[in-house]
Parts: sequence; C-alpha cells; structure tokens
Amino acid sequence: MCNLKQRNTITNASGRLLDLVLSDVRCEVNEDLSAIVNIDAHHPALLIDITAKSASIDNFPQVSEDLSAIVNIDAHHPALLIDITAKSASIDNFPHKNVKHYNFRKCDFLSLYNSLLEVDWGVLDH
Repeated sequence: MCNLKQRNTITNASGRLLDLVLSDVRCEVNEDLSAIVNIDAHHPALLIDITAKSASIDNFPQVSEDLSAIVNIDAHHPALLIDITAKSASIDNFPHKNVKHYNFRKCDFLSLYNSLLEVDWGVLDH
C-alpha cells in the first residue's frame, strides 16, 4: 500500500526484527554504534539515512520526543514525532480513492470461528 517497502534488516541478539521502517523513498538502515544512550543487544539503536529529492521536501525532517503519545511511554522506548513537510504535488500519487475499509467490530466472530472449525484441514498434511 502506498508503495511502502520495509527497509529495516537489522535484527537483535535473538535474531528478531523489532522495528519497521516503511518508506517509499530510498533509505538506508544501519545499526547506530554511536548512540547517545547505552545500547542493549536486544534493542539495537537504528540509524536511518533518508535520501530525498530537494524538490519534494520543503524542510529537513524534525525529530523530537512525542510527549502526547497514545500509548504508555518508558525511558527505553520513547515515542518519536517526525515532522516532514512535503509539497502537495506528492500527495497526488497517494492512493486515497477506492480503498476498502473493513469494520471488524461488526464481524460475527462466533460464526467465523465455527466455519473455521468445519474446514477439513487434513488436506494441508499432504
């Protein structure tokens, strides 16, 4: 969707990919060995280098701590606010028309679960 691609390949000490870096522009994601906080092997610091054409971005992106985050914040996982001002011409390529929206709150989960129970999953063993 929106031509976004996962750009992060940095895994933690357990071989798990923790952070999504989704972008539709070229960017490089590396482990930041010069982080300003102690680095935890299970939560590696990331350095994200975004290369953008100067014609599409008016101002350099501003990154700050988001103090109005909607989730609980702790000292090891701060919420970040990234402010990027782009010209409106780039909005024309954003696929905002004919997008399906699913309302999962209206789902009849009991019927869904019962239907899944009735499926003969044995064919997957072959």
